[in-house]
Amino acid sequence: MIPGKDEAFFRCYAEWMNHVRETEQALYEATNYADWYAAAIELDRLEGRDEWRLKKESERYDYRLLDSRVRILRRLRRQNDYDRLMFRLREELHGNLGNMANPAATWPTPRCTARRAAAPRN
Repeated sequence: MIPGKDEAFFRCYAEWMNHVRETEQALYEATNYADWYAAAIELDRLEGRDEWRLKKESERYDYRLLDSRVRILRRLRRQNDYDRLMFRLREELHGNLGNMANPAATWPTPRCTARRAAAPRN
């Protein structure tokens, strides 16, 4: 043990763990999507599980198909075409879009806060 350095490490680790616990608490106590999403993103960052969200390509699902469908949904949302938007959402979810319901497609984060799918955008 190196005096001073080990103590500093454990102090830093304890602070990090406190931040993780506080963020987990905020995640579970969130009363709206914005608060939940902010806590989920922070928790992913703290646990080192955020890099995968920045990559569009994946072997876990058909990312090209998913990307094309997300563009369609965003266009319908921008056009305020809610009837067609709801129809497309139901169809895509019912049809197992891009094989995303495959249990073998495990995710690197329990919250699955993918940048392209999690935050609603116009």
